[in-house]
Amino acid sequence: MGIPFNILHIAFELLVITLVSYTIYYLISKFITRISDIKQRYNLKKILAIIILFIDFVIIISIFVNNSSIVALSAGLFSAGIAFSLRDPLTSFLAWIIILLMRPVKVGDRIKIGTEEGDIIDISMFFITIMEINDWVEGDLYTGRIVEIPNNKIMSEDVINFSKSFEYIWDNITIPILFESDYKKISNEIKKIAEGKTKKFLRGAEKDYEKLKKEYFISRGDIHPRVFVSFNDNYIKINLRYITNLWERKKTQSEISSGILDYLHKNKIEVASSSIIVSNKK
Repeated sequence: MGIPFNILHIAFELLVITLVSYTIYYLISKFITRISDIKQRYNLKKILAIIILFIDFVIIISIFVNNSSIVALSAGLFSAGIAFSLRDPLTSFLAWIIILLMRPVKVGDRIKIGTEEGDIIDISMFFITIMEINDWVEGDLYTGRIVEIPNNKIMSEDVINFSKSFEYIWDNITIPILFESDYKKISNEIKKIAEGKTKKFLRGAEKDYEKLKKEYFISRGDIHPRVFVSFNDNYIKINLRYITNLWERKKTQSEISSGILDYLHKNKIEVASSSIIVSNKK
């Protein structure tokens, strides 16, 4: 008794499907292996394998089942399972397309996504790679760690772009002085020190700020150094506000602080602090 013809026919079709699928996977994989990014290669191969598996599943179901509605239902259920299992790579890939078209972030930007903060050094199909800043290091300085953030985080987390359209930020330094100090004179001198240290940034900041006002609804902001005076129970507070280049914040703060300290020491001006007086009188 021989093997029924229909069984041989089905077996032949399954063999052809397997060979064709393997050939397609092999040929496309050859191109994928040329990609230098290991994670990107892995994700693309994973997506390719599942897509081919999905197509094979639909074809095999259609061989055994003649009812088109059952085939459609099976394909729908299977594709839903695939979408769920690949939700992170797929949403990251879609987010990559959004990044390319809308450009909310780009290589070279200083960003903060969720709790991660740093300078973008690469954007791939699935990840935004940043050189991390801050964390245990103060003053917007690099920690030395490379952090990879899935692209889909730009759609689910708060995204702060420090350098988009305007590569300057405002910073401040607070100087506490005694009540008997000449706060008006000290304020003027501190402002002059800040003006000298930030002069190199003003022209570029003014130009970029004008462009920013044309792009967004922004009121006029004063980019020149300003001094604000307030006080509490212990001392007078002189608050210096100034603009600096985004990537030179710590350097500018150090230069201005050094200039203020030199002025205070030279003029024998005491810096105030909160204090507690303890009496031993009985």
